[in-house]
Amino acid sequence: MIKQEKVWKINGSLEKSTKKGTEEPGDHKNSLVEWILKSRGFAEEAEGFLNPSWSQLHDPFLMKDMGKAVKRISEAVMSREDIVVFGDYDVDGITSSTLLLNVIRKLGGNAEVYIPNRFTEGYGLNREAVNQIAAEGADLLITVDCGISAADEAKCCSEAGLDLIITDHHEPGNEVPHAQALIDPKQEDCFYPYKNLAGVGVVFKLAQALFDNDFDQLSEFVDFAALGTVADVVPLLGENRVLVHKGIKKLNQAPRPGITALKEASGSLDRDITAQIIAFVLGPRINAAGRMGDPQKAVSLLDTKDQATANAIAAELEISNRERQQIEKGIYLQAKSMVERNNYDQDKIIVLYDPDWHAGVIGIVASKIVETFSRPTILITSEQEEGKGSGRSIEGFDLFKGLDHCKESLIGFGGHAQAAGLQIDTDKVGEFRNKINYYADSLLSEDDLLPYITIDAEVDLDMIDLKTVSQLLELTPFGEGNPPPVFLSKKLQVQECRTVGSSGDHLKLKVGRRESPIDAIAFSKGDLCPVIKRGTWMDFVFTMDKNSWNGRDSVQMLIRDIKSSSWNDNFALRKETGVLKNLKAQLTLIQKAKKHQEDAARSRAVSIIHVSDKDIAKAEYVVNILNKDERVLILVNSIGQARQVSLDLKTRIASEKIPKYLLSFDQEPDIKRNILDSFSAENRGVIILVGQCDEIEKHMKLFHHIFVYYPLLYPSEKQLIEMVADKQQSRRVSIHYLFDSDALSEYQQMIKKLIPNREILKEVYYHLRNLFPDEDSHTIKTEELRKVRTMLAHPDLHEEAFLAAVEIFSEIGLLKREVLTAGKEIKITWKQRNQEKFSLEDSDLFQWERVLDEEFSSLPNE
Repeated sequence: MIKQEKVWKINGSLEKSTKKGTEEPGDHKNSLVEWILKSRGFAEEAEGFLNPSWSQLHDPFLMKDMGKAVKRISEAVMSREDIVVFGDYDVDGITSSTLLLNVIRKLGGNAEVYIPNRFTEGYGLNREAVNQIAAEGADLLITVDCGISAADEAKCCSEAGLDLIITDHHEPGNEVPHAQALIDPKQEDCFYPYKNLAGVGVVFKLAQALFDNDFDQLSEFVDFAALGTVADVVPLLGENRVLVHKGIKKLNQAPRPGITALKEASGSLDRDITAQIIAFVLGPRINAAGRMGDPQKAVSLLDTKDQATANAIAAELEISNRERQQIEKGIYLQAKSMVERNNYDQDKIIVLYDPDWHAGVIGIVASKIVETFSRPTILITSEQEEGKGSGRSIEGFDLFKGLDHCKESLIGFGGHAQAAGLQIDTDKVGEFRNKINYYADSLLSEDDLLPYITIDAEVDLDMIDLKTVSQLLELTPFGEGNPPPVFLSKKLQVQECRTVGSSGDHLKLKVGRRESPIDAIAFSKGDLCPVIKRGTWMDFVFTMDKNSWNGRDSVQMLIRDIKSSSWNDNFALRKETGVLKNLKAQLTLIQKAKKHQEDAARSRAVSIIHVSDKDIAKAEYVVNILNKDERVLILVNSIGQARQVSLDLKTRIASEKIPKYLLSFDQEPDIKRNILDSFSAENRGVIILVGQCDEIEKHMKLFHHIFVYYPLLYPSEKQLIEMVADKQQSRRVSIHYLFDSDALSEYQQMIKKLIPNREILKEVYYHLRNLFPDEDSHTIKTEELRKVRTMLAHPDLHEEAFLAAVEIFSEIGLLKREVLTAGKEIKITWKQRNQEKFSLEDSDLFQWERVLDEEFSSLPNE
């Protein structure tokens, strides 16, 4: 049994009106693309969203102090002053630094880059670096992706005679640094329209101002903007979307030597660069320089024009990245064990401390702990006699505000709502843990901490083809704020399942119809292979991708989550008519007097087998018994279910000599008798029975096994036993239940939707009175009456719910109902109004809910 660990949340209505894409290019009507745009709130700006352009960028001079910064940098370039660009050691900082370095060179200025060492200097500006830069003769210092909280260091610049321009995108602290220009769209008095730029995005805006909106020249640097923006996990919307869209095009069409070298070193040379390649291939390797050693190597990699130099640096970074992965894995296992040993998963915020953890990877590990336990997480290690922490959060909890609430316990902190860093006296870790959890207790409920997957839409498998995938790729680049569309498909049959990867960590599947299955891959889910057997039915949450192999393109599902399908076939049942007639027949049989006590009958004639493995291939289970020359009865509810069972059996029965018969409650009596007579002459075989019929009770002695394939409308376990025992058979008959309690509960809820409750009956009554206001007789086609349910505000009712209402009104005496022309029409005649009171308790059909509860309570329930 597969445990579904994540809550599946459907984003918007679960309608199935979205059709397979057959539109002309640019026409997104009724396509999945239109659905996604609408559900994500982009419908009104669809054209700009699908076709990002330079014109969507705002005037950079709307940003506070932009004019001051342009004036000072222009003066420095003209005067040939020495300029130092001071950046952070992550991808955002590295790309911001390299971008500004190239811009200043392009303008004709002198510039160098200074990236602090994470381990010896820590994050951001520091006095030692400022004094060193000033001593070496620099005239202007420009920070990128840092500096907004460096008030003391800004004073140090002033004391050293070093002009300072700060560009940043982090949240400002209480004290704002003094500088010649302070550019950060998150300042309260900065009214720039777009606030979510990464550090490299802010630097690109500075370049846009310096080049006076000359996008021909700016396009030379937009690849840096794409790298840093994606890696910093800011929303890929608005201006960020334009920068990443344009930047990815440049990365693919005219990659720098460093990018080519990174692709080759990582084994990705044949792959086009996407936002996902940046996030999971290029970004981690650029980051490895700062995490594991000298961040200046990453600047050299991106800046060099020499391919040989780039190859050598990329090879070093590949080794560093592999080392980082090993260290990260070890710390993750330690951190996970620490959470479980100390029950920290009961806290709203997980705070962990180990003095020996590697400071360069604790942020990555914090992200993995968040994913594992679905709680904001902060990991702390010791560095230079003080604690250094890195935290990651979940949606709905602003980590930066949480740290601000606890600032009295901290030496310093900075960051965003979803990611932040801190410095702390290690003796205060316990105090800090208590404070931030006390703060979180008032903001986070248990529901907020449930892991979930947001699903854009439920789709049928026949909606998935290469054209659909191509349409969805128009929504790229995917990333934060615009993730790849996630879909749900239920009841897909697994045709193949195996593990792949050097350690068998991943699942490779084929799912869907046997003649045209779709390839699927589920990363890090290899442990599920033993329970996902061929022939099982699964519900899949997935994204779509195009897979190219040997010159051939095909659709591939990237599985995000899996759960076992319930064994019922609600889709088929909901689509079929005649269900109400079947239900009425079952109700009549259920109300028959019982002839035997259950215990006595069980001991004499019946063996009950409840197959507890919910993931069995049921058809194979049946075939194994059929091959023993025995006769079986399979009970289903609908023609759709019967066809599916018949198809499954046909593909698995080795010999075509095993006869199969289909019986349905609504067949003519002569047909039923002929089927049973033919079956009785066989030594082995199978009857698939839809619903129930009197004739089958007379032939119970024919069967060796009865398979309850799905939760049934009828009969209960007790009645099945009585039907068998009533024939006084000398041998025992085995009854096999092949469904689980989840399926049973779902089925029970579905049947309740077939029988209207009191409130719905009131609505139906008023609708019928409006349709047929007088006491005369009225004839209406059954199909038209089914459609009347659309007038109700209950779209989840079964199509035959209106027929059920009419049946109930007939039973209690409100009207007279006559079925005409073989059930195609119904004649309704209102009874004369008098003082008589009508009671729903007089309707056997209305009482079905009570009967239903009783019947289901006797079925196997885990």
